[in-house]
Parts: sequence; structure tokens; C-alpha cells
Amino acid sequence: MKFINLFALIFIFILLSFPIYATAEILKFVDDPSNNSTNWKDYLQQQNCVINTNIDFENHPIGVLNNKQYFESDGVSFTPNSGFNQIVNENATDGTTSTEPKSEGEGINVATKMLINSDSTSSLIVNFNEPISSFGIFLIDLYNPNNIHPYKIEVFDPNESSLGVITSAAYNFQLNYRYFMGIVSTANNISKVKISAKASTKKDGVLLDDIMFSRLPSNICSYIDSDKDGVIDQWDKCPGTNVGSWIDSSGCSGQNLYTEEQMNQMISKVLLWGDLNEDGKISLIEAIKALRITSGVTEPFVK
Repeated sequence: MKFINLFALIFIFILLSFPIYATAEILKFVDDPSNNSTNWKDYLQQQNCVINTNIDFENHPIGVLNNKQYFESDGVSFTPNSGFNQIVNENATDGTTSTEPKSEGEGINVATKMLINSDSTSSLIVNFNEPISSFGIFLIDLYNPNNIHPYKIEVFDPNESSLGVITSAAYNFQLNYRYFMGIVSTANNISKVKISAKASTKKDGVLLDDIMFSRLPSNICSYIDSDKDGVIDQWDKCPGTNVGSWIDSSGCSGQNLYTEEQMNQMISKVLLWGDLNEDGKISLIEAIKALRITSGVTEPFVK
């Protein structure tokens, strides 16, 4: 057991001693009701993304949702469950406008063709034939003061694994105010989006409009990483890192984390521990011998 624990301690020491490469992130645009869509679009434009705005339902006939309406043109299909199955062209005519906290979101909605969710518990799956990097949608007339009737958007990768969830802000957006929810995966690996609504005794209908997303062709929406260190330029605090360098989440290499004296001290300590023949290297045989000596396990356990 001492032998196994020693391996674990050495492994933890290595993890703590050296920074790791940056990983993909999920970015959420839900907490600023007045500016969510602007913030989402600004971010994507900074990354040279082209935003698809074709799915505004204007060319969709009034009536039952055609799940394949936008498949040939945009590679998008729908799978509605319970609600989310009718296209209408008029705003809500009544609502509870006095309940606090209230928000005017991004302004009053101008009635156009929209998808309505008239059922209190329902979901809509938006499928993409190729992975996308971001997704956004407007909700109109959402009634969610104090989070009593939230909408959630969950995104999935091509392996059906959840990448993250965003939840609507806890405000009352009635009557007919627009509220935007947006999400971004810096790994560009969203293949399915699930929009779901929590049950409400009021059975408030919510209108959905202007589904937007960005895709990743070879020359579009490339999260530029000029020095190829795993951290995109927008977040890279140390541009020009040498290829192959160990870096932290800010894109700065290990040479900026430790002084030369500290690095030499660490190397000396490791060599003192494992370089049994003093040749300036630690072979696998030497490492095993050093572990046996340190742990007190001098012979293998053999039945």
C-alpha cells in the first residue's frame, strides 16, 4: 500500500509542479437581459464567426411546424415534444404585467412569424447536420419572476454528451418583451440543442423567434491561436510562446512561472532522488529502484 501511495504522491507532485494546457470552455450569455444578444454577437464577430440568421420563420407557413423546413438550406431540423409545434404571427394579447421583478429585456417584440410553446411542460430539440460553435434564440413574453417558470437550453456534442446548460434570467418579461439566450462552445462541437420549459400552473405561452448559430467551415469562426499554444489570441496574455512549451491557462510558459534558480533546484532534487549512477539522467530501472528504496519495499510480492 505504501508503494501505491508513493506513486500517487509523485503523480500529484508532477501535476502541481507544472501547468496544464488550456481546455475548451462554454460561454453563457443570459445574465444581461438588455444586452445579451449584442454581447453574444460581439464575441462571435471578434472570433471572425459568421452568424446564420436564416431561421426567423418568415418563410414558414402559418400552422403546424415543419420539422424539416430548414434542413436542406441550413442543415437544421426540429424534434418538438408536446408544445413548440405551431407557427403564429401575432404577439400575446394578455399577461401578468405587474409581478416583480420585471425587465423590458431588449425591447418590445414586433409581431412577425414565430414558434409558440403553448404547453406548460415541453421541449424542442434543434438538430444540426454538422457541428456548430454557438447558438442563440429570442424568447418573447417569458414569465419567470423569481425563477418560477424558467427556460433551459442544453447543448450536446456529437457523442450525445452534455456540454453545458444555460437558464433564463429570473424576470417577468410580459407583455411581449424580447429576451435573448445565447451559448458558445470554444471547441465548436455542438451538434444538438435542447430547449425546455418548466411546468407552470398559469400555462403561459412563450414565443420563440430568430434562431441563430455559427458554424465552423475551414475559414470561418476560427478561434485564432497564432502561437499554437492552445490558448486563443483573445485570451492569450503571452503571445509568441515557443511551440511545445508548457503553458498555463493564460498562455504563459513555464519559464515565466519559475526562476532559473528554482528550476535548477527542482531538477537537482529529482536527480539526487533517482539518478543512482550519477549520469545526469533517470532511467526506468533507476526510478523503480529509487521507489523501492523510498517506500521500503525491497522485494516484489510473489505468491
